[in-house]
Amino acid sequence: TGNYVIELDLDLSQSADVDTVNNKVVFEPTILPRVNRNDPKEHAVGGDLRSVVLGKSLFRIGLEALPLGTTPVVEVETGPGTVFQIDGVCLLGAAGLATLDTLTVGSWVQAFGSVDASSRRFQAATVEAGSGSYNGGTDIVEGVIIERTGGAGTDATLTVRGHSNNSDHTALNFNLDFVINTSFANTKVVRRGSATLYDADDLNIGQKVRMFGALTIGPPNVLDVTMATDVVRMEPTWVFGMANEVPGTATAGQLEIDLLRVDLRDVGDFTWADSGTNPPTPTAFTLGDPGNLSTGQSITGAPPTPIVALGFFSPVDAAGADFVASALANREMLPSLLLIRDRTNGTLVTTMTTSSSIDYTFSADPPAAFEKAIIDMGFAGQTDVTATGISIVPENVLGLGIYVIRDRTLNTVSLYFTFTAFYQAVDAALLGGAQLFNVGALGVYDSNTDTMPSALAGVTVQ
Repeated sequence: TGNYVIELDLDLSQSADVDTVNNKVVFEPTILPRVNRNDPKEHAVGGDLRSVVLGKSLFRIGLEALPLGTTPVVEVETGPGTVFQIDGVCLLGAAGLATLDTLTVGSWVQAFGSVDASSRRFQAATVEAGSGSYNGGTDIVEGVIIERTGGAGTDATLTVRGHSNNSDHTALNFNLDFVINTSFANTKVVRRGSATLYDADDLNIGQKVRMFGALTIGPPNVLDVTMATDVVRMEPTWVFGMANEVPGTATAGQLEIDLLRVDLRDVGDFTWADSGTNPPTPTAFTLGDPGNLSTGQSITGAPPTPIVALGFFSPVDAAGADFVASALANREMLPSLLLIRDRTNGTLVTTMTTSSSIDYTFSADPPAAFEKAIIDMGFAGQTDVTATGISIVPENVLGLGIYVIRDRTLNTVSLYFTFTAFYQAVDAALLGGAQLFNVGALGVYDSNTDTMPSALAGVTVQ
């Protein structure tokens, strides 16, 4: 009765095994399908500017194409709420589109938003062009700020740990420290998706940034963003930690956590004493919760609840919370990944199927290389389920989902849309002589019942 979006994602967590003894990675592809997901990923489009049609609130860009190939042209719709960041200047709606119209034809433009199913046009929530865009003619450094010299209102010097990309994208460097020279008067500081213009005081320790300027690879590696055309874009930053309290206990509208990681970097990588007038204490790090995001999430300090939050670090001269969250969650209530690896001459995995579950139990034999049976909760760690066993059960009453069986021997992939069809196919494959190889499933793990309710699961046999 309509159009459906099918997303096929190569899930690296399920597909790769790291052999630290022999210093190699074993790759076994696992495809995770989703159909018309309720939380669609943000889409992006980028290309060279072709034309601007002010009367229709749209512009056209030509996408990159193969040499001698036809260049596709995409129409991008804008509206009153579309945020434009052009050469680091923030504008809204018609004013932004008019400024875009002043750029030279062929200038690079990138937009973020979604596709209009009825018109097939791209609907832009954010547009970035000129300096501060991927092909804006400047070098790029992206990472997290780990050190800062210079107080509020000064030309601060930052240290960013991350990666670099030169202006024509021919030289890339990874996992390095970069010295960033800023100018309080000249450096344009913006925030992804915001029409507000910020300044260098907002570039605090921990903040994830993408910076556009002139790069010199040393050592030392130095990026200069002191020119009026240079741009620093603050990007939403993930923080991870364990709750010290029930939300709002110490201070209304805040949650105190023991901070463990920032954007997957260890908390010890950051010089928190450089964080301006109110440097945070990592063991008592405060998350601002302006929208009561923590309500109903069963967050406690004893036992401590694992917390994930997305947002921005407070400026160096700000009082109050160390970090203002736009999303905050109890990690135990988020989906985790079930991984089962079954290999020969190791732990014996027994599979039992019923109309309401696929049950896995494990022998006491020592695991062979690459064997495992775990619940992977990301930063919150892994739970071994070999002692208790684990069951995959339907996530919803109707048993609807996206379930996959891959046969390594026959090189076939079979897709099922109900749990009933899935468990019957698993049962038939194993009774027919196939051996279990891999199991992967996504769902919210229930440690009390050792069950994984899942509408996204896959089994590999051989």
